[in-house]
Amino acid sequence: MRKVYIGIDAHKESNVVALAFSGAGEPELYGKASADLKAFEAVLRRIMKKHDLSKEDIALCYEAGPTGFVLARRLIKLGFECIVVAPSKIPSQSGDRVKTDRRDARKLARLFRDGELAGIHIPSVEDEVIRDVCRGRTDAVSGTWWTKLIFRTTPIGFCVFYALSSTGSTFRKTICSSVFRISWLVMIQCKTGSCGRL
Repeated sequence: MRKVYIGIDAHKESNVVALAFSGAGEPELYGKASADLKAFEAVLRRIMKKHDLSKEDIALCYEAGPTGFVLARRLIKLGFECIVVAPSKIPSQSGDRVKTDRRDARKLARLFRDGELAGIHIPSVEDEVIRDVCRGRTDAVSGTWWTKLIFRTTPIGFCVFYALSSTGSTFRKTICSSVFRISWLVMIQCKTGSCGRL
């Protein structure tokens, strides 16, 4: 049975596709394909028709990245074998620093054919949403911490000093004092570009 291993270098706008047939030989570059799911399905149908393949004869892989798992979930739902590979788990030779979409697609196809790639867990849509929400919350908490730090240290830049507590009434009185309010307003206007030249 002839099997083809397809390496996909996935991006937001387009995917670069390379084919590695079972047996020997270097992977061949198929070319660019749209990242749109329907258009990519059409590309797979053309590959199947050209090489007289069925879904069972095709195995696809791509590198995990910002494109997420939408493509993998769709391909698996259609009946294709598809894995997503963690970038850190892709073997690379030392000194091989040239990265292009074409080389990456060929490399994925070759390594997948040779059995050197292992897929990661493909989460369900619900799991991915929960993970994104958790990451967003972590980023928001981190951003809040930085904002508080900047807010606490900015008065020192205006030679305004206050008691050690940065949450007590002395701190609030200092922040709300007219001198500091004017300085703060001037700083905000200058940061946003609304104060003109100084």
